[in-house]
Amino acid sequence: MKKALRSTLVSSGLMAAFLIVFLAAAGSLSSTGSANSAAPAPATDVVSTPMTPWGPGFTIFETLPYYFNTGGSTCSGGHPVQYYYDFEDGTNSGWLPVGTVHFIKRYAAAGSYEIRAKARCSVDTAFESAFSTALTVDVHYLWETNKSFHVLPEAIWAPATGGGTWVTEVQITDITGGSEVFVCFNTSGGTWRGPMCIVEDTSANMSRKFTNILAELQAQDPPFNYYGKVGAIEFWTQDDAHIIRVASRTLNGNYSKTFPGLRRDWSNMSDPDTPSIIQNMTSTAAYRSSAGFFNAAGVEMTVDFQLLDSAGNLIGQTFSRAFAAYDYQSFNPFVQAGVPYPTSSYDNACLRVIPTSGYGLLFGFGALANNASNDPAAMITGPDQDGGGYTWNAPDWEKHLPEAIWAPATGGGTWTTEIQITDRHGGTQVEATFNSASGSRGPFVLWTGGNPFSSVKFTNILQTLQALDPSFNYYGKVGAIYFKTTQGQPYCFLVTATTKNGNYAKTYPATSSRYDMAVGPGYDLMVQNLTSNATYRSSVIFDYAAGIYGSPVTVECRLRDADGNTIGSPFSVTLGYLGFYSVNPFAAAGVPYPAYTHDNVWLHLTATSGAGGLVVYGATANSASNDPASHLPAMYNH
Repeated sequence: MKKALRSTLVSSGLMAAFLIVFLAAAGSLSSTGSANSAAPAPATDVVSTPMTPWGPGFTIFETLPYYFNTGGSTCSGGHPVQYYYDFEDGTNSGWLPVGTVHFIKRYAAAGSYEIRAKARCSVDTAFESAFSTALTVDVHYLWETNKSFHVLPEAIWAPATGGGTWVTEVQITDITGGSEVFVCFNTSGGTWRGPMCIVEDTSANMSRKFTNILAELQAQDPPFNYYGKVGAIEFWTQDDAHIIRVASRTLNGNYSKTFPGLRRDWSNMSDPDTPSIIQNMTSTAAYRSSAGFFNAAGVEMTVDFQLLDSAGNLIGQTFSRAFAAYDYQSFNPFVQAGVPYPTSSYDNACLRVIPTSGYGLLFGFGALANNASNDPAAMITGPDQDGGGYTWNAPDWEKHLPEAIWAPATGGGTWTTEIQITDRHGGTQVEATFNSASGSRGPFVLWTGGNPFSSVKFTNILQTLQALDPSFNYYGKVGAIYFKTTQGQPYCFLVTATTKNGNYAKTYPATSSRYDMAVGPGYDLMVQNLTSNATYRSSVIFDYAAGIYGSPVTVECRLRDADGNTIGSPFSVTLGYLGFYSVNPFAAAGVPYPAYTHDNVWLHLTATSGAGGLVVYGATANSASNDPASHLPAMYNH
């Protein structure tokens, strides 16, 4: 059960004291009446010193909002009082309205600060109290919250131009149990709302699902109108010992896109030392592109954006954007660069994101929308670092694409996988090995890049491999592709894929062989937001991390429901070198649809034998439209 007052006050252990102070400050415990009917003030009013401020009884992190409270002051003339906070970072609350005893504060920088409060007479404002004794708060760096802090780069509740309503569905999984999950919604111009507590009283492995996250926030925050808004949501817990994972789906009817909550690490954000890149930008008769960015820092930052064509050359003009603290902005980059469709048409492009001033923390994402169906697809931002293979989605000398297909669709048409390769280094030669249930084929040299940031696009990668390997029939096949450069480090590249059939598609990045994308000994993974009902069907793919490890790996797979209980029976997957396996996890667990229906489910993956790792990837398909969506895995215990 949600506790609305607890959500507002955050520090539940002090609720009773807060109510007494609040009623006294508001006049509810006094018979003095309103300021207008009060007796004339004496020559000198004495205002008593407020109580020492108090705040959340858990770890405080920079940039996140927290409630602080005080109270207890009285005016000798019987008049209401107002409160004022000094936060020792050059900011203050100003004089708060009569009856308001709390203030929400976001510290822009980590450090130790002393918070003091004072009060004044609201009738004769010249009479002020002394400052209270100080509350000392230690504000921690946001990078310390890598397990308990996530950013959902886009959440929306708004009418769709083609009809219907866009909404964002969110699943939150409490790994450790006992987590209080707070949120802050950030939208254009640096407007933000929060904190609000939306999950509590959970046990380990329990999940909560919100079919419209902004409608949930509207219910908790009625003064603000969330309908018609789009923005970023921050999620965090009381400390980094309480671990959560977040996954989302933005949908309108039978079309949707999925994307994970982003962690605060160099995989998912950029600052002046770490630019980023978004692949597969398109502006044609078939697709339109957009990009969205959220500045999670308490300081303004300026960012240059550059669209690059297949040769790595600038498209249109470089454009700059200033992001205020906590600002969210989304836009069509081709329009901003001065090359809008239909005047100009571009495919096989990339967007570079280059912070130039202000040490902000910029989370970003890209998106495609089909112009005929409005079907959306999400694209994950990656670090733009030459040789920066220190994260799963950075340019690297090898990449794993978990799924590529060329096969007839059960509802008609043909599934194909289109890929874009971007050469970050320049002159990089890329080869591909195809792994399927029929065995392994390759490697085959696909392409040699030109300038840094040059790109190539293969509209049907398995058909391309068919031409290179005519003795094998690629049609009707699905498998994983292992890409690597023939030159080794520091030559590096990126790969992103779009699997499509007609006007619906899903997009997903190829990953590096890192344990945040592969399950191995001591490194559990999870695939969130799996569904098996009349609306959606789910699948999971396993690909042996080729070229890195040598022994077969066995993984136990356990479906967990909203309460963290096992659904059906656990099942195991064993793969050797270059192995590939695809499965409907609900069928494998013995609970197939339509005999059983399940929603708000996640898959827990634990390696039980072997010394290697398996790359994992989940997917859902809409049963009415066949519109697909990808589900990237998340680390479970790290």
